[in-house]
Amino acid sequence: MLLVACDFDGTLYRQGTIAESDRDAVSRFRERGNLFGIVTGRGSTTLFRELGKHPVPFDFCVLNNGALVLDGEGHELCRTPFPDGVRRQILKDGSIQEASHCALFDGRDMYVLEGGDGYWVKPGYALPELSLVRALSLPVQQISLSYPDRETARILGGKLASRLGSTARVFLSLALADIVPAGVSKTAGVLGTVRQMGWHPERIIAAGDDGNDVDMLRNFEGYAMEGADAAVRDAARASMASVQDLLDGILE
Repeated sequence: MLLVACDFDGTLYRQGTIAESDRDAVSRFRERGNLFGIVTGRGSTTLFRELGKHPVPFDFCVLNNGALVLDGEGHELCRTPFPDGVRRQILKDGSIQEASHCALFDGRDMYVLEGGDGYWVKPGYALPELSLVRALSLPVQQISLSYPDRETARILGGKLASRLGSTARVFLSLALADIVPAGVSKTAGVLGTVRQMGWHPERIIAAGDDGNDVDMLRNFEGYAMEGADAAVRDAARASMASVQDLLDGILE
């Protein structure tokens, strides 16, 4: 039995869709008795919005960079919220004001902090707003900051990571800085799922394309999308053109 941990945005979900060829490849892979999981920085609100349009079967789902894990039926296996003091430290940090928007993930729900400029990530997602006072008491597992562009996210997100130190982790992808509790990562989410489900895969294979995938590309048998940044490709064993390319190659 093989297990593939696949990133969503830029890997499985590209140019606003999930290719039929990739979906068919996932089905063939699972029909052979293998396991396929979606591993993403997204929360469930926006992920399942897209999976509703482009259904893909999965055996587990690691959300919020590992802070929320679901089984193949969508039932919660694990959630790791911030300690109260750390959540307050992040929300009172000056980086919140520097970001275009701040999103907060409370279990399955997603909110945006009042006062953001424009839409969250891209037009089309109408999300409930939350006051800072309410956010300070909400048991969230990820706080995401959006910026005008990737370079701004890299600079400001990097500074935030330095200020937070070991109290939390910051993952950069797209024009986002995703903040999660210390010890949380895509790698930890996958390994925790394997232990909890009692699976014993012969190989754990990871596929991704961005900065928040680097840890699992290094820790597992990693494959990066051909168009990924050099730092992401350097963390992987090899490059791939698509999810179909990876899965069909594994089955050969």
